Amino acid sequence: MRLWRRAFMLGTALLAQPALCAAPVFEGDPANKVAVDKVCTRCHKNGMFLSTPRSWIRWTDVFRTMSARGATGTDAELDRVVTFFLENLTIISVNASPDNELGPVLGASDAVVEAILRRREKQPFRNFDELAAFPGLDRATLERRRGRILF
Repeated sequence: MRLWRRAFMLGTALLAQPALCAAPVFEGDPANKVAVDKVCTRCHKNGMFLSTPRSWIRWTDVFRTMSARGATGTDAELDRVVTFFLENLTIISVNASPDNELGPVLGASDAVVEAILRRREKQPFRNFDELAAFPGLDRATLERRRGRILF
């Protein structure tokens, strides 16, 4: 079978998969996504960034660049944008990321984040299951964000 025909058949099969075709589900306050749409899509489509998780350092570089190019918003809108990116698009290393990144990505309270910081000083987390068993963390939340949690 010709290569182009195999590629077409594979593409058709992938498009038939609902999980692969479904729009991404974002967590948190829906007003955060509204702020992202307002602030971040004045000059380009959100597809440029909504499918690309990055480290928080990289996101801050993107924010700095976009601000220099004229992106603006109210303080409240910009706070919502930051929260949205932390909750939905930031990659962390459980054993290295700072507390202000861990909390939003893990869906953890300040007290739980402090306990994680104390624990990782004594013994780094080895894997997802070890993290998911940590008191105060919601396994279902971690499962949804698993692809953005590194060790």
